[in-house]
Amino acid sequence: GSARDVLLIDNKLPSVKAIDKYTVVFKTPKPFAPFLRNLGASILPEHVFKDVVKKGNQYFLSYQGVGVKPSDIVYSGAFHLKSYVPAQRLIFEKNPNYYLINKENKKLPYLDRWVMLIVGDINNQTLKFESGATDTITIQGSLIDRYRELKKHNDFELYNLGASTNTTFMVFNMNNRKNKDGKYYVNPIKQAWFQDKNFRKAIDWAIDRDDLILNVFSGLASPLHSAEPINSLFLNKEIAKGHKKDINYAKNLLKESGFYYKDDVLYDKHNHRVEFELLTNAGNTQREATGVSIKQDLENLGIKVNFKPIEFNSLVNKLISSPDFDCVIVALTSNIFEPNSGANVWKSNGNLHQFNKRLKDDDKSTDKLLPFEKELDEIFTKGALELDFNKRKKIYDRYQQIIHDENPMIYLYAPINISAIRNKVKNIYPTKLGGLIYDMAQIYVEE
Repeated sequence: GSARDVLLIDNKLPSVKAIDKYTVVFKTPKPFAPFLRNLGASILPEHVFKDVVKKGNQYFLSYQGVGVKPSDIVYSGAFHLKSYVPAQRLIFEKNPNYYLINKENKKLPYLDRWVMLIVGDINNQTLKFESGATDTITIQGSLIDRYRELKKHNDFELYNLGASTNTTFMVFNMNNRKNKDGKYYVNPIKQAWFQDKNFRKAIDWAIDRDDLILNVFSGLASPLHSAEPINSLFLNKEIAKGHKKDINYAKNLLKESGFYYKDDVLYDKHNHRVEFELLTNAGNTQREATGVSIKQDLENLGIKVNFKPIEFNSLVNKLISSPDFDCVIVALTSNIFEPNSGANVWKSNGNLHQFNKRLKDDDKSTDKLLPFEKELDEIFTKGALELDFNKRKKIYDRYQQIIHDENPMIYLYAPINISAIRNKVKNIYPTKLGGLIYDMAQIYVEE
């Protein structure tokens, strides 16, 4: 899947060989710049997964689903799954065979049990924390004043962890392929809009990011115009400067492509009213508020937007498995040290390539690729094989320029990560890169 996409070199995986009890040798087909940062990839037990892998991708993805017995899962981490109650909770227990020890020769982890609640939506997450049912939370910008006041009388500490590495964006479905029944995934009328560069650019210029940040995040976010997060080592700073909303410029772009207005309503050159569906995941109040705001921005452009929050798994299925959508608001987490971690998003056959999805049957077909997709494929191959940082920087500057010019994904904002944790939780060392908790093994609770 996605992990495999970022490890491939000339469509081959590195070879791995254990030469003694403490030494493993990796060999790549070519010098591969992202290799060291990808050594954190999970290791699967061969005796369990060897035959599973042989049976193909579909079988692999369905293997050990939610119905698997926890006792049948092989563990190597600090905790192992004891029980799972759908839509309620996961309970993890200490792994007595975990390899780490402290200076007193005591085995880690310190905690005997770790409970992860499935809360369903952000409002419920807030209620759980404020009632004492949970010990950590990432705070929505609109609630920061409330939590500053609560902190004066409560038992938790607030941490500002800086700009999130999440990139939130709108993505249009530019797919012109047909499903197995011979029906287009995207209505051909809408295909013409979504594949029109001026149309996508007009949407970009019609969105009021400053308004989004003020109303959705109470100012605790920054506008985002680049495919790389604002704290990336590879950020193209010229692209990141962005632009303010300009509705007149947006309208002129549309007119260049033959769109016209009648009673302030936008029509294409074939006299079709411009109307599409905008999706996001239900329960995420920030994205729901973002969708409402963008709906209004685009109505000011004469476009009718049918905004519809849907269940998260259904949304993922539309994006990844069956490209049956018009436009989606979603986010991805980026690696600020290594752009190649996004190869699965930008390469045309990547698992997370969303705006022109190639499904399994299309995997070897390139005739439906858009011209800039071919250049992105070349960039992410070239960038991974270049070892010099300055040369790599120029390569990845170009990919950001392409996304800026073509707007297949329209970037919106980068929230500030404000988190809270109970004072009783000890041995935490929050950092901007690691977050609030990045090593469960060392944490303990002081009752």
